[in-house]
Amino acid sequence: TFEYIPLFNGKHFDIEMQEANFIIVKRSEFTREILKWALLCAFTLDCIEPRKVPWDCPEEIFYSNRVYGLCHRMDQSVLSTLIYNAEEEIVGKGLKKEIKN
Repeated sequence: TFEYIPLFNGKHFDIEMQEANFIIVKRSEFTREILKWALLCAFTLDCIEPRKVPWDCPEEIFYSNRVYGLCHRMDQSVLSTLIYNAEEEIVGKGLKKEIKN
């Protein structure tokens, strides 16, 4: 996935795992852009389902050298990466108050 959708890696990148559990999508230009890239990824097998990534995520892989992207959950990983990148872009433009949780 990260070959197709690079993960923003800023100064404060200290998270262990991105999560995508339940998402409510309101129709807007922002969500259209997110869904456009998610669909493009879904139509590219190596993006949505990288061959080198194990389905299960054993602790020795998850905690090894803090390398990100070793564990992958298909659509969850793609949506989490896209939303995280979009939020980082918004924050980078000084518009943090525009992010609604």
